[in-house]
Amino acid sequence: MKVITPMRVLQASCMALLMISSVPLLAKSDQPISDAVITAKAKAKLGSEYVDLRVTTKNGIVKLVGNTNATADAEIIVEKVESIDGVRDVNTDNLSINGSNHLVSDMLITAKIKGEFIKGKLLEEKSVNPWITVETTNGIVYLSGQATSQEQIDCAVKIAKLVNGVKKVNITQLSINKS
Repeated sequence: MKVITPMRVLQASCMALLMISSVPLLAKSDQPISDAVITAKAKAKLGSEYVDLRVTTKNGIVKLVGNTNATADAEIIVEKVESIDGVRDVNTDNLSINGSNHLVSDMLITAKIKGEFIKGKLLEEKSVNPWITVETTNGIVYLSGQATSQEQIDCAVKIAKLVNGVKKVNITQLSINKS
């Protein structure tokens, strides 16, 4: 039996940090990001706060298994995981909220859109203001706030429409601020 000493914990932590910090270098290549790297990044983003969640990835689809205490926690979890480069989708079929039988679909849609906005901003591939407000009611996504251009609005609408479960995107409360 191996004894876990503080030095071994420190060494393991440093190795994990080294692996995770080298991931952006791998992500910038034309090679797809491996499922193991996506899983490691997801676990790192979720940190010790959500240690009871099981995270697995297959073909870029991250599966979350476990319980959360509140809908807000589930939204944060999905948003963080969805924002990781290489994630194609987040499967929450086995993620439950204590006291509820299933994850609320409108919350899931909102979290996925916000995660995609953050991912686009981090990769600087998409011209979307990550601070555009996103709300979903009965599958209808409401985007509000201020964008800097029509291109930002168009990109935000396109991203929102790609999320599974979106019936319509309403942008009546979204305006362009040219200052």
